[in-house]
Amino acid sequence: MKKTLFLLGAADPEMNRIRTILETCGLRFAYARKGADVVNPKTAYKADLPDVSQIQRLVCIECAPMLFHLNHPLEIVVIDHHREGDPGYDLGASRYWEAASVGQLVRFLQSEMPDAFAKFDFASAEEELRHIAAADHCLAVAYKGKCPGIDVEKLDRMVIKNISQETGFRPGYVKLLVWAYDRVLKDAEVVLMGDVPIFDMTSEYLGSGGYTAEYLSLRAAAMRSRRIYLCKWKDSPGEEQEKIMINGDVPPRVIEHFTKVWAPAQGLTDIYGVPKRGYAGGYLPYRT
Repeated sequence: MKKTLFLLGAADPEMNRIRTILETCGLRFAYARKGADVVNPKTAYKADLPDVSQIQRLVCIECAPMLFHLNHPLEIVVIDHHREGDPGYDLGASRYWEAASVGQLVRFLQSEMPDAFAKFDFASAEEELRHIAAADHCLAVAYKGKCPGIDVEKLDRMVIKNISQETGFRPGYVKLLVWAYDRVLKDAEVVLMGDVPIFDMTSEYLGSGGYTAEYLSLRAAAMRSRRIYLCKWKDSPGEEQEKIMINGDVPPRVIEHFTKVWAPAQGLTDIYGVPKRGYAGGYLPYRT
């Protein structure tokens, strides 16, 4: 078997489950780093190259290391759905399992490392993993009941559970927070992108950065109620630069409007967007 290292990108509920699968299978993995810090969504695709001197295959999961100093043959495998060209980038909601990184990982292990994968009880975990995949790849569509095999009530319970586990708050508090953001969304000012109303939540404090209870609960509230919103956010607590994101039940034409018209007009930089997954963002200039 090839000596393989799995390199993991920014932590979130899906990535945490990926880590658990790799741990159970006894496979070698490491979180990608930029300098001394574990990567966040902004730095994940500019990561430092780890020590691969004894590695034959590097599996990059939602990250990309800088390969300038690579001095020996190395097979690179990409598991991702965030950037154009990624295996799951162009796949729609009906193919969420093929598209999401956790689904790509399972299929990779089944075909390339079956002996190691046999240590993981996939039969018992499959339903949960499929719900995680749908929540990560296309949550708004999953909440509409349009993802094959996904139970909306189970999905909602899992979303609350994941936010609780990710942030350390009890499920009851998370439910209250989601309920509160649902009310705030209803009263938020509206920005038009074309003829589509977008709820402006950029004045709402969403915590110190990263996947906070506030950020995740706002996202859940918008997905449940099929609203589209703007928010201001930082990729991680230590990050100084803020960004503005559009998220929720966003059609592709609105993502195109955000990336090509609205975001440039606001002076945002490093603009990105995934029309089929319904999200986009761009970074505000550093404060001087």
